[in-house]
Amino acid sequence: MAILDHLGRVERANTAFLQLVDLQQSLVLDHSVFDPPWIWQSLEGDFLEIEDTPPVKALRTGEPQRLDHVQLRGNGLNRVLGELISVEVSCEPLLGTDQSLRGAVLVLGDLTALLQSVDRREQIEATDHLTSLRSRHHITAQVDAAVRAAERNSSNADDARVGVLHVDLDDFRSVNDTFGTAFGDEVLIAVADRIRDLTERHIEIGRVGVDEFLVVITGNDASLSFDTRLRRLAEELQRRIEQPLVVEGLELRLTASVGISRYPANARDGATLVRAADTALAASRREGRHQVRFFESSLDKRGRTGLALDRDLRLAAAQRNLQVYYQPIIDLQSGAVSGAEALVRWNHPEHGPIPPSIFIPDAEATGAISAISDMVVTTVAEDLAGWNQQNLLNAGSRIAINISATEFEQRGFVQRLAATLDNVGVLPSQLELEITETLLMRDVEVTAQRLSDLHELGFLVSLDDFGTGYSSLSHLHMLPLHTLKVDRCFVSELGDGRSETITRAILNLAQGLGIHTVGEGVETEEQRRFLIDGGCDSVQGFFYAPPLPRLAFEKFMQSHKPIAASATSSRSSL
Repeated sequence: MAILDHLGRVERANTAFLQLVDLQQSLVLDHSVFDPPWIWQSLEGDFLEIEDTPPVKALRTGEPQRLDHVQLRGNGLNRVLGELISVEVSCEPLLGTDQSLRGAVLVLGDLTALLQSVDRREQIEATDHLTSLRSRHHITAQVDAAVRAAERNSSNADDARVGVLHVDLDDFRSVNDTFGTAFGDEVLIAVADRIRDLTERHIEIGRVGVDEFLVVITGNDASLSFDTRLRRLAEELQRRIEQPLVVEGLELRLTASVGISRYPANARDGATLVRAADTALAASRREGRHQVRFFESSLDKRGRTGLALDRDLRLAAAQRNLQVYYQPIIDLQSGAVSGAEALVRWNHPEHGPIPPSIFIPDAEATGAISAISDMVVTTVAEDLAGWNQQNLLNAGSRIAINISATEFEQRGFVQRLAATLDNVGVLPSQLELEITETLLMRDVEVTAQRLSDLHELGFLVSLDDFGTGYSSLSHLHMLPLHTLKVDRCFVSELGDGRSETITRAILNLAQGLGIHTVGEGVETEEQRRFLIDGGCDSVQGFFYAPPLPRLAFEKFMQSHKPIAASATSSRSSL
């Protein structure tokens, strides 16, 4: 603090004031703030006009003045000559009883500690805590800044370009589900280390999701040349990621999908540019693993269509406008119908039939799968009740229903399922719940407890698509499983030595554990005969019948003529 007289001369100054202006007392006292021995500078580094400084304005106007942030240059006493320090400045005029100006009080506040704290906080907010790459907030702000800079610095905006690559590790959830999130974190750190050095090429990289990264690049290339750079960068990222990775002694091979957007072709602001990359990434995922897709305007329209379809799907489930089809399951020893798998079908009023491979993954992603599952369970329960009354089902027959991970993990799932069957008078043993290996391995202890609860109530549980996931054989004997389903990918390749070996191993394992087996996707007599010889209990597939609507399935059950395992088979007619 310094006391000024009415002419602006410094009468007194305390030690803190002298330290901030970095001058000895003899060089400050009696000097006027109209020609101070210290130098005021703005944040931009410009020298402040004396008339714009708080002490001069306060003495001129007789009113308090303040500047929240200015800089003072070091003068070589306590600080390096020219070194800048940030201060806040306030000046309060001193008025006499007659309201005449007697002087002023000039106060400087050191902002160093505060700014260091702010810088530290901003640095923390700008850094992803796990990988030390840029945080989501910071990298998206970088996109916006890059677009603004391109517009500001280019005489022709079409010549300045910004590219955004949204990178997603394919099926990374399976890594977390199988080995745990701590292991998954180590994998993510290793992936980040593989791409970190790209920042040396003036490329910004940030982590924007559990297993997603955003990469930002700028340039002044021609449009075609810049697109080529973006594709090459995407392919380089994929090559780095797909190299074998060893974590905790386990070797993994990852792949990545990439969505690309570019300014100015796809967007004129940062937020829209990021959304365009998201849309392109979603399109690349639909095409399969390890894909690269550039944004196109048609993709945005498709995304809006997807939202409309999600709304229509929820409405169809609520109004029970989805159809449940039944694919017969045949006992190989007797040749009789031993049950069926319930499969949902959707005939959209505007778009026509939509394959389950399209709407089921979307329903799982949006949460609509719960409404679909409730509708399917209710429909199957009511159909079972009707077939029981008509004596259409053979003794011990059961209907298999696919249960999604979302539905299985919901609180109250077991109780709700039991109540649905109880309401229509159907025994739990007539329903077989199909779960996947991935669901099984999410949390083995929790899954085992829920399966035990289902088993105690009388429900049967089957493990679907066995052999295609990450399940550990050591867990199978501990779980109350009734059925293993041999995946159609093995059955379709019977005749290939490798697939035959795997299929035999699965069948032998199930027999050793006393678990019933079902072969999926049987289409030929050769496949049926191989499964019979291997000891498979039941099969389903187009060799016998495709998925059928309820009335057609009822007709199949009434007209089907059993073909024993030892007999020569022929296709059953509807």
